[in-house]
Amino acid sequence: MSHTQQLWCDFLRHAKAKCSSVAFNNWLAPIKLGESSDTIVELEVPNLYVQEYLVSNFQDDLKTFLNALDLRFKVIDSPEKKEAPKILPQKVAVKSCNLKLNPLYTFNDFIEGPENAFVKSCAQSISKGSYGASNPLFLYSNPGLGKTHLLHSIAKEAKELYPKKRIQCISTEAFINELVANLKGKTVDRMKRWYRDLDILLIDDLQFLENRLNFEEELVHTFEALFNAGKQVVVASDKAPSHLKLSARIIGRMEGGLVAPVNVPGLETRAAILQRKASLRGLTLPYDAALMLAENLDQNVRQLEGAVNRLSAFAQMNGQTITCELAKNLMQDLFEVAPTKKVTIDAVIQASARACNVSVADIRGSSRKRLISFARAIAMHLAKEMTAEPITLIAAAFGGRTHSTLLHAHSKIAKEKESDPGVRSKLRAIQSVL
Repeated sequence: MSHTQQLWCDFLRHAKAKCSSVAFNNWLAPIKLGESSDTIVELEVPNLYVQEYLVSNFQDDLKTFLNALDLRFKVIDSPEKKEAPKILPQKVAVKSCNLKLNPLYTFNDFIEGPENAFVKSCAQSISKGSYGASNPLFLYSNPGLGKTHLLHSIAKEAKELYPKKRIQCISTEAFINELVANLKGKTVDRMKRWYRDLDILLIDDLQFLENRLNFEEELVHTFEALFNAGKQVVVASDKAPSHLKLSARIIGRMEGGLVAPVNVPGLETRAAILQRKASLRGLTLPYDAALMLAENLDQNVRQLEGAVNRLSAFAQMNGQTITCELAKNLMQDLFEVAPTKKVTIDAVIQASARACNVSVADIRGSSRKRLISFARAIAMHLAKEMTAEPITLIAAAFGGRTHSTLLHAHSKIAKEKESDPGVRSKLRAIQSVL
C-alpha cells in the first residue's frame, strides 16, 4: 500500500467514526482513490453532490490527513452507480411510503400553556385540513422545545382523520440522503413525482440545509410544486427564516406563510409537564416538588424529561417516595449552568432579543414599549453580569446609552428576579443559551 493510499484509508476510518453509518454509506463509501502520487490525491466521486458533502463536512479533516497534498476531484460513472438501479428504486419507494412517527408525540401529550397555545392551535387546524394563511407553517425555537413533537402530532392526527391523504414527515438530513440515493440509482424523477404528489409535507431541522445550495434547489422546487397545488407544507428549524443562511427565494417563501416561535414553557406549564411525564412513568410527583424543579430547570422540555427519568429510576431502585427535598438533592447538579465560553455583548443582545421575541434593532433602538424595554433591561443586566467589558463600553453597545442607564437597568432586573419567578426563568433561559 502506497503512502497516499494509507493516508486515505486513515481518513476513511476517522470519518466513519465521526458520522452515522447511513451518512458514511451514502456519501463517503462511493468515493474511490484515483490516480495519485506523493504530491497529488485524486478522488473519484459519482457526482458533484458527493464532492460538495465531503468538502463541506470534512474540510479540516482532509487538511489534517492529506496534509500539503494537492486534492483533485474527478466525477465518473462508477460501476456501483451503474448497478444501483437494480436495487435502489424499490428500496427508495418503500422508504418514502413508510411514515415513521414517535408514538409518544401526540397533541394530547403536548402541554402548551399560554406561551404556545397559538402555535398548537395552528398545528391542530392543519391536521384537520384547514390550511389558509398557515401555508407554509414555519416553526422555530431552540432545540428541545417541541417542534418535532408538533410535526409528528400533525402527521399522526391528519393520517387518522384522512387515511387516504399522502403525508410525509422527514428530517432535512433524511431528505438529502434519500435524494443522493436516488441520484445514485438514477431514480430521482420517481422521487420528485412522489414528493410533489403529497398532500402534507413536514420537514424538520431545515437549518441542516445551510451551505448546501445544490440540495436546497430540489427542496425549493418541491415546496413550489406543493404550494401551487394547494398542498400543505410545515417546516421546523432551530432558527427563524431571516437567520438561516439560505437563498432569498426560500427565505421569502417561508416568511410568506405563518412564522411561529415555539416558546420556552412558563413556570406553571413546566410543572404540569413534569407531572404529566412522571405519571406516564407511573411516578407520583408532588406539586411542590414539580414546582421547585420547574423553577430551576428552564432550558427545554428534554431537560425536564431527563429529570423525570432520573427521579423514576431512583424511586424504582430504592423504593422511595419522591418528596420536594429528595428531588432537590437528586437534581442539585442540574440547577447551575456553568459558562463554557467567553460571552460577548453582541451575543447577550442577540440571545435576549430572541428569548423576548423582539429584534436586536429594537433593543438598541429608542422604543419605550413595555416588551422592548423589558428585553433591553434584561440584556443590560446580563451583559454586566456575564461579560468582563467596562460599563461604559457595555452601555455604548445599547445604542450609545450612558453608564447610569445601564446601572439603573441592572439594578431594576436584580430586584425583580428576587420576587418574580418569571424574570428568574427568563434570565436562566438566556444564560443557558449563552
